Amino acid sequence: MPILGVTERPMKPNPIIETLLNRTSIRKFRKDTVPDELLETVLDCAVRAPTAAGRQWYSIVRVKDPEVRERICEAAGNNSTELLKSAPELLFFNFDSRRMELSVEQMGGSFYFDGPITLTMFGADPFLAASNAMTAAEALGLGTVYVGTIHHWSKKLMEILEYPPHVYPMALLCIGYPAENPALRDRLPLESVVHTDRYVDPPASRLRKDLAGLQRKFQQFGDSNEQFKKTCEGKKVSTEVAYFTNCHFKREVFAQADKAVVDALSKAGFRLRPPESD
Repeated sequence: MPILGVTERPMKPNPIIETLLNRTSIRKFRKDTVPDELLETVLDCAVRAPTAAGRQWYSIVRVKDPEVRERICEAAGNNSTELLKSAPELLFFNFDSRRMELSVEQMGGSFYFDGPITLTMFGADPFLAASNAMTAAEALGLGTVYVGTIHHWSKKLMEILEYPPHVYPMALLCIGYPAENPALRDRLPLESVVHTDRYVDPPASRLRKDLAGLQRKFQQFGDSNEQFKKTCEGKKVSTEVAYFTNCHFKREVFAQADKAVVDALSKAGFRLRPPESD
C-alpha cells in the first residue's frame, strides 16, 4: 500500500532525496557509541544550514557527562525519560543571541536583540541547523528523533546546562545506531498543505479524507506500541483527534506549557513585548 503523503514520480536515483523521503523517527537505539568523526561530520553539516544575516543565531550543546544526563532525565520526569537515557548522543539546539550581545559590548554598542522580532525573524536558525544534522546523521546510517517537548521543562534545563542570558533551548536531537526499523508513517498529501497564490480553507470532503488518513496512522502506531495501546484503552480513546485533544495535548497541559515557556523566556532575558516608547 502506498504511503499517504509520498508522491510517486519517475526520477533518477538520488541519495539525498532517498534519505529525506525515507526518514523515520528512531526511539530505540543500540548501545554502540557514535564515533567522534561521524558526529563531527554531522555537526559540520549542521553549521552549513541557512542562517539569518550569516550570524548563526544558535548554539549546540552536546551532553557527555553521565551525571548531567541524569539530571536532565530527572528534569524531564516521565516525559521521554527512557529515550533520554538510551540515546547515545543528545544535542540541544538553542536560540542564541548571547554571542551578538558580547560582540556589541566589545564594540561599545547597545544590545537590543532580545525582543519578539529577534525570536521570530532569527528563531528559525536552530531548527534549520537541527534539520541539517538530522539529514546528515541518517545519511551516515545513524538514527535520529527530534524532541520538541523540552519546552515543558526548559527552565530546569537552562539551569542544568548553565545557560547565560539570551540563550534558550529550542529542540533536542537524539542520535545513535537504530535498534528498530519502523515503517514510514503517513503524511498529509500535498494538496492539503500546499496553497497557490492565496490560503484556502480545505473543503469538508478534503478534511474527511485527511482525517481518515490520520486515523489510519493512529491505528498503525497503536498496533506497534503496546504502551500507547494501553493508554488509549485506559482513557477510552479510539480516534486520533480524541487522543490528540484529550491525552497528548490537553488544554490544561498547553496552559501549563504556555506559562512554563513564558517564565523560561523571561528568565533567559527575552522580552515578549515591544519596549516602552520614550
